[in-house]
Amino acid sequence: MKKLLLLSISLLLLFVNKSSATWSTTPPITGLYRIDGLYFTSTSTGYLIGNTDMLNQGTGKIAKTTNGGTSWTVVKSLSSTSFSDIYFVNSTNTGFVVGSGGLILKTTDGGNNWAQQVSNTTEALESVFFLDVNNGYAGGGSEVEIMLKTTDGGVHWDSLIIPNGYSQRIHGMFFTSTTIGYAIGGDPFGGGDGNISHTTNGGVSWDTLPSGVKSYFDDVCFINANTGFIVGYHGLILKTTNAGQSWTKKNAPNNEEITKIRFASSTVGYACNLNGEILKTFDAGEHWIIDVSTPAISEFYAISFPSADIGYAAGLSMVCFKMNGASNQGVQENQTEIDNISLFPNPCQHFLNITIQNTYNEWNNIEIFNIEGQVIFCKQIEKSVGEIKETINIENYPKGIYIFRILGNNAVKNEKIVIN
Repeated sequence: MKKLLLLSISLLLLFVNKSSATWSTTPPITGLYRIDGLYFTSTSTGYLIGNTDMLNQGTGKIAKTTNGGTSWTVVKSLSSTSFSDIYFVNSTNTGFVVGSGGLILKTTDGGNNWAQQVSNTTEALESVFFLDVNNGYAGGGSEVEIMLKTTDGGVHWDSLIIPNGYSQRIHGMFFTSTTIGYAIGGDPFGGGDGNISHTTNGGVSWDTLPSGVKSYFDDVCFINANTGFIVGYHGLILKTTNAGQSWTKKNAPNNEEITKIRFASSTVGYACNLNGEILKTFDAGEHWIIDVSTPAISEFYAISFPSADIGYAAGLSMVCFKMNGASNQGVQENQTEIDNISLFPNPCQHFLNITIQNTYNEWNNIEIFNIEGQVIFCKQIEKSVGEIKETINIENYPKGIYIFRILGNNAVKNEKIVIN
């Protein structure tokens, strides 16, 4: 038992010492109220979609960067339109945008020009996914689910029939092969079971997979043919390792709605939520921590990782967040240990007192992990210079060994604490 406990602690220390890479804001994209979608085709070239007002009833805009977000150029604007999703076919200049009123736009020259396609629906389209330049899908709906398919690059779109359970709309989709795909959604007001539609024949027929939860689903992604994830309301993270036949709920740091999830590698993934936070996993989605908590963006709606080292996130703001640095490395060389912090009493029983001498005017996150790597406490400390004091009530936590972590802009510290 003693050897097992020591092994668990060492694994936990390895996990929490893998600190955040550097996230920074890009220059603002003038005139946008919020950014709803991101897609980077390389570490320098990317696209975003957004709207000029809070109700998505203003002007929809598509912008492009060729310098990693340093500057953006608006390449398409449509009044009284909202854009919902954007997708580019890998290693090509062909991309698609979907939105309100059955809107489908296509570019074949890297976003410089966009042509509207005939979708044969006026229902809002919220998701688009392409397997290659010819074969793709678009989904959405309001009162009923809408699923469209094209086999000729969008010249023609055909309606597909999928099971109509509790879902009122399709909000996300992902295909792991030319024949196997998943479409997710649900009741946006939170009623009914979350709906997972599944096809094994390229959309000719669909069955419904059990999710085991009552929730609205926001996004779906797979990292291989068997392992996939669904995120949604109330901090929901579901994981499957058997191609969707069963799903296991994973613990998120809090109950905030998670809007997008993407993986930078087979083990390192990121998700964003409506609390201005970017979540991160180092172990293929088994455990999640808060990687970034920022006042610059109160709500995140989009995330894109063109490589394992470069990532972008955006939402309710005119700016994007950009990540630089290896996603699976530990403490960066320019980070130093925080020495001016004290924790007492330790061991503790009722309260843990924290005193920090904040030398720099920066934000600090404090977190407590249990030995399974789960975040049981997370808080952003006040941004100010001088002595900062915090008291955490730990009376309701089980007895045992925990890891206390404080992460600043350029520093990190992990300390073992004992609750008895």
